[in-house]
Amino acid sequence: MRFTLRGHAGAIYALAFSADGRRIISGSLDGTIRYWDRNDGRLLATIAGTADGKWLAQTEAGFYAGSDGSDAAVVIVRRNTAIPGAQARKLLYRPDLVEQLLKGDKDGRYRDAARTLPEALSRALAN
Repeated sequence: MRFTLRGHAGAIYALAFSADGRRIISGSLDGTIRYWDRNDGRLLATIAGTADGKWLAQTEAGFYAGSDGSDAAVVIVRRNTAIPGAQARKLLYRPDLVEQLLKGDKDGRYRDAARTLPEALSRALAN
């Protein structure tokens, strides 16, 4: 299967495959590391870091983990409104699910949470 991995804003300087062969991991001069599904090229997660050691990992569903203050880097856009990440932190700040995805989600826990997230997020933001 052939596909193009699109998303980095800079040249890719590192490329690796996960031990189980299901993921492609790319590192770029844009300062990000991206995890891709090897079967279809779908972006699974992006990890970004700063020179002062802060970091943020965000999945394609919107779950995130990060260093102190990472909420400030997360914004949810809903229709014409931008909602600060701190407002949805209770639903989205899920280091356990980010780790689950990056490790391969063998038991489907991440997949199940990602499937129910849009409805839960809509309910929470409507209040």
